[in-house]
Amino acid sequence: MKKGFTLIELLVAMLIAGLVVGFAVSMLRDENSNMIHVRSRVQSQTAARDGLKIMESELRAAGFGVQLTIPDPATKPLQIGSVIPTCASLQDAALESSVIAMDGDQGGNDTLDLAFPSAVDGTTGAVCATAQWSRYLVDGGNLMRFSAGNRLALAGDTPTVVGRNVDVFQVQLAATGISKSGRQLLGADSCCTTTGIATWTGSSVTEAPNATAKTNTLKVSGTWKYLSKEVDLSAGETWRVRVTVEDANSDLTKDLIAKPGVSYVQFGLYSAGIAVSTVGLLSRPTMATYGFGAKTEADLVVPVSGKYKLGISGVTSATSGEITIRGFDALSVKLGADSTWLNNPSDLNADDWTRIKGVRVQVLTRAPADKPDFRTQFTGLANYLQPASTTPGIFNVTDTAVRVLLDHQYPAGNNGKF
Repeated sequence: MKKGFTLIELLVAMLIAGLVVGFAVSMLRDENSNMIHVRSRVQSQTAARDGLKIMESELRAAGFGVQLTIPDPATKPLQIGSVIPTCASLQDAALESSVIAMDGDQGGNDTLDLAFPSAVDGTTGAVCATAQWSRYLVDGGNLMRFSAGNRLALAGDTPTVVGRNVDVFQVQLAATGISKSGRQLLGADSCCTTTGIATWTGSSVTEAPNATAKTNTLKVSGTWKYLSKEVDLSAGETWRVRVTVEDANSDLTKDLIAKPGVSYVQFGLYSAGIAVSTVGLLSRPTMATYGFGAKTEADLVVPVSGKYKLGISGVTSATSGEITIRGFDALSVKLGADSTWLNNPSDLNADDWTRIKGVRVQVLTRAPADKPDFRTQFTGLANYLQPASTTPGIFNVTDTAVRVLLDHQYPAGNNGKF
């Protein structure tokens, strides 16, 4: 007689089978939900990246075609008297820049405005009539793009979504160019201004300033030097030093001719009273009378970070040598290794906007924590302040991972004056 399963055995088997099937169905449901969630995230992030490509192309074209007319008045040798853009519509009238950014309220997400031509002629360059402005900002978790023919009209545009589920949008600016009025080493403390003379010191030098002509006649003897106030400079910084020799008396020029290599006049940067980066003046004294009134300039590189003075020095055996100088100052033309390269929009002064040559954009979102090495924190966000946090520059997530959609610095070489 064959023995079968008992009712209890069948019930137990059916219970186990039901549990297995239920567990399998639950797993499939969860996996399907996760796949839908991941697919939605991937699609939104792909769309965000596609939208960011538009912003990238506009960043690279910002200010393209802004040709400038730049007269350089002799009365202000290191300042630009006026700047006339060929395409005025490609610049903000007040800040004279094609790149404008604004810090978010209370450390929130930033806003970025860009101006660029939407059409370019192969012969004449940018078509000014096609000037376009774009504005990027985060609203309701979406990165929005506004577009208009001028900056004032941006607020009235109906925006398009260029990225969904965006949590962080931060902008920093590299103000590394030469500004309109010039980032000068001394400014009001230049050698030949009424207030500036008081900050200079001389050794074997007697000064005779002329406030009206903005000149300073130095009566020199022996080993002499005339140095400015002390300033902190960074290694690698380049300063365009400029000075005009208005006159030099015959005692000084005759001595320079009679003793070449022994008697000399030089100008440049000094550290602890020692010349470290200098250029010769009146190196051809027989021709000096034809060159008086001409500007002499040279780009000098700071060798190491430290304290420096701008100055003029020399050696002469003349007992009553005189040299008259004007417009002695230096203009920043390149930052150094220790310089502050990136700035928050709120840290820029009005003149800095004309110096913007780079834009760093950071766009972050949340993503599923589907990798063993996922990170839940992103640092280096400048002045970004996450809600309910007291530590700026950090984005934290707890239930998901941080995904970087964009973290790149773009050149904005067409922007600004130089």
